[in-house]
Amino acid sequence: MNETYLHHMECILRVLVYIEKHLGEELFLGKLAKIAHISPYYFHRLFHAYMGETVSDYVTRLRMQRASEKLNYTDAAVTEIALEVGYETPSSFTKVFNQVMGESPRAFRRSMRPIVETMLKRVPQDLSEIPFAPKYVERKEEEVLFIRKVGPYAETPWQGFNDLLAFLNQEKVSREEIKAFYSMGLDDPHFVPLSKCRFDACVALKKRHIPKGEVGLKILPGGKCAVFVHKGSYNEIETFFQKIFTTWYPTANITLADVAPFCEHLELGDERIPMAERTTYLYIPLED
Repeated sequence: MNETYLHHMECILRVLVYIEKHLGEELFLGKLAKIAHISPYYFHRLFHAYMGETVSDYVTRLRMQRASEKLNYTDAAVTEIALEVGYETPSSFTKVFNQVMGESPRAFRRSMRPIVETMLKRVPQDLSEIPFAPKYVERKEEEVLFIRKVGPYAETPWQGFNDLLAFLNQEKVSREEIKAFYSMGLDDPHFVPLSKCRFDACVALKKRHIPKGEVGLKILPGGKCAVFVHKGSYNEIETFFQKIFTTWYPTANITLADVAPFCEHLELGDERIPMAERTTYLYIPLED
């Protein structure tokens, strides 16, 4: 990769992280360009060239994804959801939602109810039938380096961690300097096209390391989490997540935080450990 490409990716990653943290606020092009340290005229064109869509389309898509998750999994009023994802009035939100999703927010919610009810019918009525239970921990915010890949989750984790490990090797970061490897799948593939699903391969280091090129910097949020332990291949993690949300979650009497779940991979990169014996911690952020 040439220096120009790496510089542009570094600039755009800063903007992507900012957008995700401030999705409910006004996101003016000039402000985003300033964060990227690129003039608004060129930033608009570079963003489209590297991301395959305009800044406006990208922001709208993420807002509609956030809104659809709220409609699917909560009973929040449409007005409340509209304000949370950056729209001043329910009518303006409904108009955009209808354009993007092909139906109104209320119709979308009604169409999803049978799916939710089907999931609940599979929930064990006896808590002793649930095959696993979490520990509850309080995490501090943690700074991580990350590489983002976009596409099917069957491919992007391997691509992301291969590139991240190559970066650490290139930067001569030793194993002793690594605190932990994390991963985050930021989109629900049931509602987001596989080609648009975002995956972050992350590493926390004991000493601060300056990001560069396609390696960005972000903060893993702190707070209360339910932690599950998965033993086995990384390919089985998604199935394990599904079991958590169809058995434990509906009976847990807790409220999920508005933060994506994430994983900690204890033996990632250590080829001495067979896949079947590798341990992964699955963190589910909770509201306090």
